[in-house]
Amino acid sequence: MQYYKVPAWEFYGWTPETLGFTDGWTIHEQRMNGHSAEYLTMDKVKESFLHPVGTEPLDELAEGREKCCILFDDMTRPTRQSQMLPAVLEILREAGLEREIKLSSLWLQVPIMAGYYLIFRRN
Repeated sequence: MQYYKVPAWEFYGWTPETLGFTDGWTIHEQRMNGHSAEYLTMDKVKESFLHPVGTEPLDELAEGREKCCILFDDMTRPTRQSQMLPAVLEILREAGLEREIKLSSLWLQVPIMAGYYLIFRRN
């Protein structure tokens, strides 16, 4: 048997799932660009939002705003929102946008309804 580990974060926790294949099969492992890159710290994530390529920095976009809505892709994608969200919220708070922030994860198979939003509101 040949064994390969594949990510299965969304359904099975934060450990890879091991798949076994019969000997004689030719298996080609295709990794995404950046697969072996170092782990992004919160400081590195924050830096990328403050110095993006081709758009305004997040703090400038938030300046003078009272509300925002943050949308995330669904759990079939490899994005780790828990790695980015603390940096995003910190930037928004530092820019003065802390009164109301809506978070939503998009599900392609479920229509978006008001009940699916998580709202952080400060009075």
